[in-house]
Amino acid sequence: MPERSLDGPRSRAAALLAERRDHIHALRMRVVTLAVSVFLAIWAVVFVQLVRGHDPALASTAGAVVTQSADPATTNDEDSTSSASTSSDTSSTDSTASGSDATAAAPSAVTTRQS
Repeated sequence: MPERSLDGPRSRAAALLAERRDHIHALRMRVVTLAVSVFLAIWAVVFVQLVRGHDPALASTAGAVVTQSADPATTNDEDSTSSASTSSDTSSTDSTASGSDATAAAPSAVTTRQS
């Protein structure tokens, strides 16, 4: 009879362990499913955005746009009230760009070579 009393708690413990194992497995599968779903949703949004032509890397922002005045005299008048280091920096760039008005307004040619 003592064997029978030990068999009951062991089978009950085995059933509890199996139930716990199943619960942990189900929880892990839910977490993996959620992670994969969120990953796919984010990539779907990015894909649709790129297909529509709204590439954030190619978007122009107001802070990134730099314009140069075609008339160097207007930049010197504006820079005369700023600090000495700023006016010396602009005067060095103005002196190089003060050749002709056509070259100052047009962007310089870029030459690249593949080695």
